[in-house]
Amino acid sequence: MPSEYTRLQRFAAHFEKVCDNLGMKVEIEASNCDRTLGAQDREHIKQLQEILQRVLKDLKKSHALQQSLNRLGIKIALDKLPYAKGAIFGSYGEDHITCDPATRVNLLRQIQDWARQPHSKSIFWLNSMTGTGNSTISWTIAEWFTSQGHLERIDLGASFLFKRGEGNRGFASQFFSTLTSQLVLKISGLDTLVAEVITCDPFIFDKSLAEQFDKLIYQPLRKLDATANSCSTFAES
Repeated sequence: MPSEYTRLQRFAAHFEKVCDNLGMKVEIEASNCDRTLGAQDREHIKQLQEILQRVLKDLKKSHALQQSLNRLGIKIALDKLPYAKGAIFGSYGEDHITCDPATRVNLLRQIQDWARQPHSKSIFWLNSMTGTGNSTISWTIAEWFTSQGHLERIDLGASFLFKRGEGNRGFASQFFSTLTSQLVLKISGLDTLVAEVITCDPFIFDKSLAEQFDKLIYQPLRKLDATANSCSTFAES
């Protein structure tokens, strides 16, 4: 059976088509009358033009209705995005420690320089032994992105903070859906593309991580303007 989002789309498209046809007919009739009637009938033409203006006004309302239905359909689809509670940077109740200002200076500067350069490599991978401070560095960078970063047209697009024994944060099953739920709020136009994916494949969240990444993130981002929405990725392990 068609999903609620699909039914809304079909209704909106049909409604707009009917209104467009009505507007075209009225406009054609008004044009025909103007060519064939004499001066004594100009008043009737004026009345017809007033009717046309009212019809066009109603068409604008129908267009606004369609936009509202589209937004509703997108919201219904995106509400199905599962996310790992507490995994997003800044989540309520999550304690974090940042680097002392006198420590890790060179490494932090290196990461910040990478983020500032538009032609840097797409991924900065921070990888070292467990317990050597990777999480602290990641918290520091995330805080920098959300505070000072926006002054330089830099923003924290999405984050996922793994934590052993903390529900879905201890596993990767909701990793890409959690990132997607954040990205649709930051990148213009991504919400529509992701909603289409969820509508066409309601079971996408049960698929492999590779397929989730491809359909929820990679393919939608490819469809957007690469120049306007170019982004880099910081990852820690």
